[in-house]
Amino acid sequence: MIAAERLRQISVENYTHAWDDALAAGELSAAADCYVYLTHALAAPEEMVGLLWPWHPSAYRPSADARRNLVKAGALYLAEGERYSRARKPDLAERCRHTAHQLARAIDEMS
Repeated sequence: MIAAERLRQISVENYTHAWDDALAAGELSAAADCYVYLTHALAAPEEMVGLLWPWHPSAYRPSADARRNLVKAGALYLAEGERYSRARKPDLAERCRHTAHQLARAIDEMS
C-alpha cells in the first residue's frame, strides 16, 4: 500500500525525485509526522497546518480514514529515505525506510 501510494505521488501528484531533492532535509518527514499525528490527535486536523505542516496549507489533505493517513505518511517517509539515499546519507535513509516499514506493520494490524 505504501509503495503504491509513493508511485501515485510521483505519477499523479508529480512529486518527482527532482522535486523531493529540492526540499530541505526533514521536510518530507515533517509532513509524514503530521499524518501520523492525526491517527492519535484530539485536536482538529486544521490546527496541524499552522503547527507542523512544512508547505502551503492547500497541500495538506488529511483523510477521515486513519489508515489512509498512515499510508500517506509511509509514502512520505519512503520519499525522504530515497532523497537521503541519493544524497549519500545511508544512516538517515535507513531510518526513514525503517519508519515506513513500521507504519506498514501498523496498517496491516488495522485490517
